[in-house]
Amino acid sequence: MSGMAYTPPYYRGLLEAAGYAKAKDLHVYRLTRESWQPAQFARMAAVAERVATGVTLRKLNQRDLPGEAARMAKIFAEVLGLEKISVVESVFDMGGNSLLAARFVARVCDDMGVDLNLRDLFEAPTVRGFAERVAGADAGLGAVVAVVPRPARVPLSFAQARMWFINQLDTTSPAYNIPAVLRVSGPLDIGALRLAVGDLVARHEILRTSFPAPDGEPFQLVGDVAELDARDVWRVAGSPGELLGAISEGFDVTTDWPLRVRISADPEDASRHLLAVVGHHIGVDGESVLPLVRPLIS
Repeated sequence: MSGMAYTPPYYRGLLEAAGYAKAKDLHVYRLTRESWQPAQFARMAAVAERVATGVTLRKLNQRDLPGEAARMAKIFAEVLGLEKISVVESVFDMGGNSLLAARFVARVCDDMGVDLNLRDLFEAPTVRGFAERVAGADAGLGAVVAVVPRPARVPLSFAQARMWFINQLDTTSPAYNIPAVLRVSGPLDIGALRLAVGDLVARHEILRTSFPAPDGEPFQLVGDVAELDARDVWRVAGSPGELLGAISEGFDVTTDWPLRVRISADPEDASRHLLAVVGHHIGVDGESVLPLVRPLIS
């Protein structure tokens, strides 16, 4: 390791005793406290001083990873969509956010059979740090098994209960609407699109679920796909204004399913259409938009 030519005499003697013939060519930081002075020195063929060197800090950090940390690094990379990652850099500095953090924690818990939560990741947001949390974690719970027969009234989750309460304060508010509007080019089979919406709702129960509360206690009521039109989930809009109105109109989750799909002709080009897919946050989040839209346009 080359650097400044000056080495304090005390350290120069130790280095020369350890086998460094040219200790004067090495730079050692002067330590003012005796307790901070190194007890021994180790000869190294190379040390990474900066990322631009031949052996990078990142490569050094990824060498000789324990098995658990290596598995975790792979999960980190997959969730973040990266080929390589640092094991000492925060997941949030590598492009992570709260939604990806939730996915990462869920993957680790499922793959490694441990019981951890988001707080653990926020407190130890690196591969090495989180691996230590995994090593000391309790065993995870068993796989979720569906209750058979299903209860007549399925209670709301804590997140759904919160969203239900906010919705009932003002059912006309679009504050928790999650819209996606697309311009579809080329010939469009409206009937096939209607069938695709029905297939989507059939596959995902939450998209045909309302949350009534006849006695003040809300519960999940899963409807039948045959109610699609009666629930006003699908409609061919007469104008772009009607389509945009579906975005700005609130949901009453006690009666409405948390999905609206509207299609209308594009006023700027007769060969194109406008497609609006609107979900309510009680059943849809930002990460759900692409899985909702993709089956309708593929």
